[in-house]
Amino acid sequence: MSESTYGEYEPEEERFEDFGEADDVGDDVDIPESDMTESATEEDQPEQHTDLPPPTPPPMNHLLGRHNHLLHSTSIELGEDEADRTEEELTNKVHKLQSQVSELEEDHLYKNEQEVRLRNENAALQERATMLEEENSRLKEDIPRFKSTIERLKEDKTAMQEHLEETNQLREEISQEHRELEQRARLDRQQYEEERLANHMLIEEMNKELEDLRTYKVDNERLTKSRSPSFLDMPSRYNELEREIRKLKEENRGLREANEDLNVQMLNHSFQEGKTLLDGPSSSLASELETASKDDVVEALREQQEMNARMRQYIDRILMNVLEHNPAILENKEEDPWRKLELE
Repeated sequence: MSESTYGEYEPEEERFEDFGEADDVGDDVDIPESDMTESATEEDQPEQHTDLPPPTPPPMNHLLGRHNHLLHSTSIELGEDEADRTEEELTNKVHKLQSQVSELEEDHLYKNEQEVRLRNENAALQERATMLEEENSRLKEDIPRFKSTIERLKEDKTAMQEHLEETNQLREEISQEHRELEQRARLDRQQYEEERLANHMLIEEMNKELEDLRTYKVDNERLTKSRSPSFLDMPSRYNELEREIRKLKEENRGLREANEDLNVQMLNHSFQEGKTLLDGPSSSLASELETASKDDVVEALREQQEMNARMRQYIDRILMNVLEHNPAILENKEEDPWRKLELE
């Protein structure tokens, strides 16, 4: 671009080759101060970050015209001998000025690009800042709601912990009561088994003694009938038999009373145990019904029904034992056979 432009003004320089030498022409050409000030002012102007389009650089034709004017004015003063040297120097200076102008144009374009990029980045940052401010405002508005939610969750957590502690305490109390009931039931069963065995052994012994007495009575009657005692032995024999009969009556009466007492004690113990089984869990069952759920109530009723069934079976076994071993307890007392024998 610079060479072609300079070529256009080459004939104008040749027209001044025939002029005489100028006295005391230096190596450098003095450029007017106004032009240098103007170019320096254009270079040193700060970038204005406005929305207006960047200023366009001065055209190359204008600059070349100024330099040609300078060449024309200096050619008049140059001599004929120094025309070639001056032309070469001016050409070099023109090339130098053209390169400077190109650098200025590139620098100006780069600065314009930088300015556009900075404006775009600034707009993006402003948009981002606006979005962040809006988001911050929304978060500030949500903070009270989040605080109330946290407080409500803390209250719910405290209530759940209190309910859990109460449930654990109730469970411990129920477990303790269950262990105590199991221990008491185990002791009652053990005591009942011991008493039942003792009573059974006593009844067997009494039945054995009763059988022995009956056998002894039958033997005595058989011996009395088989014998034909003499008349002299009758009084002594009668007195002896009377003493034996009286002794047997007393022993039989004692055994009967002991048997009745044992049967009564066994029945009382059985009824007391049955009453304990019936009355024992009533208070705990009532307390459980107040606080228990539907499933717990159904389970408690089922256990109560099973306990009632076991109690009925237990009473039936007692009655069967009484009927097998001593049914006279459940019947009306008949006349004493020993009394009949005494009357006879």
